[in-house]
Amino acid sequence: MNEFKDIGYHDVYFDNYKSYLDNCHYNLKNVICTKEGNNSQYILICAHYDTILKVNVEDAVSRAPGANDNASGVSAILEIARILYNQPQMKYGI
Repeated sequence: MNEFKDIGYHDVYFDNYKSYLDNCHYNLKNVICTKEGNNSQYILICAHYDTILKVNVEDAVSRAPGANDNASGVSAILEIARILYNQPQMKYGI
């Protein structure tokens, strides 16, 4: 969320939700950042920034598969957000 705010976006927030997996409750969140367009239609660009080891979800020391899994997607979204920030209002919101 702070990366989007550092770029200059103001419409950035956490979408909090709860999930139940393997007899455990989790409080999770998504980062939502919006650039308004000239109409009510949007282009959705998304990636995930979470990662777990399938062997032991409590293992915080081993390699992080998310570094390859979708860290590249998160970095692409941040670069797209940076490039589009100074663009005039577009036809579709993002």
